[in-house]
Amino acid sequence: MALVVKILLCVVAVAAALWAAALLVHPMASTPTTEIIELHTITLNLGATTIAAEVADTPALRERGLGGRTSLAEGSGMWFVFDTDDYWPFWMKDTLIPLDMLWVAADGTIVTIARDVRPESYPQAYEPTQPARYVLEVPAGFAASRGIAEGQIIHILQNKI
Repeated sequence: MALVVKILLCVVAVAAALWAAALLVHPMASTPTTEIIELHTITLNLGATTIAAEVADTPALRERGLGGRTSLAEGSGMWFVFDTDDYWPFWMKDTLIPLDMLWVAADGTIVTIARDVRPESYPQAYEPTQPARYVLEVPAGFAASRGIAEGQIIHILQNKI
Protein backbone atom coordinates (compact mmCIF):
# COMPACT_ATOMS: atom_id res chain seq x y z
CA MET A 1 0.00 0.00 0.00
CA ALA A 2 2.86 2.41 0.81
CA LEU A 3 4.31 1.78 -2.65
CA VAL A 4 0.98 2.71 -4.31
CA VAL A 5 0.83 5.97 -2.32
CA LYS A 6 4.41 6.82 -3.32
CA ILE A 7 3.63 6.14 -6.99
CA LEU A 8 0.49 8.29 -6.83
CA LEU A 9 2.43 11.13 -5.18
CA CYS A 10 5.07 10.91 -7.95
CA VAL A 11 2.38 10.99 -10.64
CA VAL A 12 0.74 14.03 -9.03
CA ALA A 13 4.11 15.80 -8.70
CA VAL A 14 4.97 15.14 -12.37
CA ALA A 15 1.53 16.30 -13.51
CA ALA A 16 1.85 19.51 -11.45
CA ALA A 17 5.31 20.17 -12.90
CA LEU A 18 4.06 19.64 -16.47
CA TRP A 19 1.09 21.93 -15.86
CA ALA A 20 3.35 24.66 -14.45
CA ALA A 21 5.72 24.31 -17.42
CA ALA A 22 2.81 24.57 -19.84
CA LEU A 23 1.75 27.86 -18.25
CA LEU A 24 5.26 29.25 -18.75
CA VAL A 25 5.33 28.23 -22.41
CA HIS A 26 1.73 29.22 -23.23
CA PRO A 27 0.61 32.06 -20.93
CA MET A 28 -3.00 33.16 -21.17
CA ALA A 29 -3.47 35.26 -24.28
CA SER A 30 -5.60 37.80 -22.42
CA THR A 31 -2.90 38.60 -19.88
CA PRO A 32 -1.37 42.02 -20.65
CA THR A 33 2.37 41.97 -20.96
CA THR A 34 5.20 44.45 -20.81
CA GLU A 35 7.44 42.21 -22.92
CA ILE A 36 8.93 44.20 -25.80
CA ILE A 37 8.97 42.50 -29.17
CA GLU A 38 10.98 44.34 -31.80
CA LEU A 39 8.89 44.70 -34.95
CA HIS A 40 10.06 46.04 -38.26
CA THR A 41 8.82 49.51 -39.06
CA ILE A 42 7.68 51.40 -42.10
CA THR A 43 7.32 55.10 -42.75
CA LEU A 44 3.88 56.19 -43.89
CA ASN A 45 2.98 59.55 -45.40
CA LEU A 46 -0.34 61.39 -45.54
CA GLY A 47 0.23 64.79 -47.10
CA ALA A 48 2.42 66.67 -44.61
CA THR A 49 2.02 63.96 -41.95
CA THR A 50 4.65 61.26 -41.47
CA ILE A 51 4.05 58.21 -39.28
CA ALA A 52 6.63 55.66 -38.10
CA ALA A 53 4.58 52.47 -37.86
CA GLU A 54 5.46 49.08 -36.46
CA VAL A 55 4.23 46.32 -38.76
CA ALA A 56 1.91 43.55 -37.52
CA ASP A 57 1.83 41.16 -40.47
CA THR A 58 1.38 37.72 -38.90
CA PRO A 59 -1.65 36.33 -37.06
CA ALA A 60 0.25 36.39 -33.73
CA LEU A 61 1.43 39.98 -34.18
CA ARG A 62 -2.02 41.14 -35.29
CA GLU A 63 -3.62 39.44 -32.28
CA ARG A 64 -1.17 41.04 -29.88
CA GLY A 65 -1.33 44.47 -31.54
CA LEU A 66 -0.81 47.31 -29.08
CA GLY A 67 -2.18 45.25 -26.17
CA GLY A 68 -0.43 45.86 -22.87
CA ARG A 69 1.30 49.06 -23.95
CA THR A 70 0.98 52.04 -21.67
CA SER A 71 1.93 54.68 -24.25
CA LEU A 72 2.31 55.33 -27.96
CA ALA A 73 4.56 58.17 -29.07
CA GLU A 74 3.11 61.00 -31.14
CA GLY A 75 3.79 60.35 -34.81
CA SER A 76 3.96 56.59 -34.34
CA GLY A 77 1.51 53.76 -34.74
CA MET A 78 0.95 50.17 -35.74
CA TRP A 79 0.26 49.06 -39.33
CA PHE A 80 -1.77 45.84 -39.51
CA VAL A 81 -1.32 43.97 -42.79
CA PHE A 82 -3.78 41.36 -44.08
CA ASP A 83 -3.49 39.05 -47.10
CA THR A 84 -6.92 39.92 -48.45
CA ASP A 85 -9.43 42.76 -48.44
CA ASP A 86 -12.19 42.26 -45.89
CA TYR A 87 -14.28 43.93 -43.19
CA TRP A 88 -11.62 43.36 -40.51
CA PRO A 89 -13.12 44.02 -37.04
CA PHE A 90 -10.94 45.51 -34.29
CA TRP A 91 -11.53 45.83 -30.57
CA MET A 92 -9.66 47.12 -27.53
CA LYS A 93 -8.95 43.83 -25.72
CA ASP A 94 -5.92 44.34 -23.43
CA THR A 95 -5.35 47.80 -24.94
CA LEU A 96 -4.55 50.39 -22.28
CA ILE A 97 -4.43 53.58 -24.38
CA PRO A 98 -7.10 55.32 -26.49
CA LEU A 99 -6.59 55.07 -30.24
CA ASP A 100 -7.74 56.25 -33.66
CA MET A 101 -8.21 53.32 -36.05
CA LEU A 102 -7.93 53.88 -39.79
CA TRP A 103 -8.98 51.15 -42.24
CA VAL A 104 -7.08 51.44 -45.52
CA ALA A 105 -7.83 49.84 -48.89
CA ALA A 106 -5.15 48.02 -50.91
CA ASP A 107 -4.59 51.18 -52.98
CA GLY A 108 -3.87 53.24 -49.84
CA THR A 109 -7.25 54.99 -49.62
CA ILE A 110 -8.57 55.51 -46.09
CA VAL A 111 -12.06 53.95 -46.13
CA THR A 112 -13.10 54.32 -42.48
CA ILE A 113 -11.83 56.10 -39.35
CA ALA A 114 -12.90 55.17 -35.81
CA ARG A 115 -11.87 58.16 -33.71
CA ASP A 116 -10.93 58.25 -30.02
CA VAL A 117 -11.65 54.58 -29.34
CA ARG A 118 -11.35 54.06 -25.59
CA PRO A 119 -9.99 50.97 -23.78
CA GLU A 120 -13.21 50.66 -21.79
CA SER A 121 -15.17 50.15 -25.05
CA TYR A 122 -14.10 46.47 -25.07
CA PRO A 123 -15.77 44.13 -26.09
CA GLN A 124 -17.36 46.39 -28.71
CA ALA A 125 -15.89 45.73 -32.17
CA TYR A 126 -15.24 48.42 -34.76
CA GLU A 127 -15.45 47.64 -38.49
CA PRO A 128 -14.89 49.50 -41.74
CA THR A 129 -17.70 50.56 -44.05
CA GLN A 130 -15.83 49.01 -47.01
CA PRO A 131 -13.34 46.14 -47.33
CA ALA A 132 -9.81 47.06 -46.26
CA ARG A 133 -6.36 45.48 -46.61
CA TYR A 134 -4.68 47.43 -43.78
CA VAL A 135 -5.51 49.04 -40.45
CA LEU A 136 -3.45 51.84 -38.93
CA GLU A 137 -3.69 52.48 -35.18
CA VAL A 138 -2.40 55.83 -33.91
CA PRO A 139 -2.84 57.77 -30.65
CA ALA A 140 -6.39 59.06 -30.10
CA GLY A 141 -6.89 62.52 -31.57
CA PHE A 142 -4.07 62.09 -34.10
CA ALA A 143 -6.40 62.00 -37.12
CA ALA A 144 -8.41 65.05 -36.02
CA SER A 145 -5.36 67.12 -35.10
CA ARG A 146 -3.88 66.59 -38.58
CA GLY A 147 -7.08 66.84 -40.59
CA ILE A 148 -6.89 63.20 -41.69
CA ALA A 149 -10.12 62.13 -43.36
CA GLU A 150 -11.67 59.24 -45.22
CA GLY A 151 -10.76 59.30 -48.91
CA GLN A 152 -7.19 60.48 -48.35
CA ILE A 153 -4.30 58.30 -49.54
CA ILE A 154 -1.59 56.82 -47.32
CA HIS A 155 1.76 56.22 -49.03
CA ILE A 156 4.48 53.85 -47.82
CA LEU A 157 7.73 55.82 -48.04
CA GLN A 158 10.27 53.37 -46.76
CA ASN A 159 10.69 49.96 -45.18
CA LYS A 160 13.09 49.43 -42.29
CA ILE A 161 13.82 45.81 -41.52
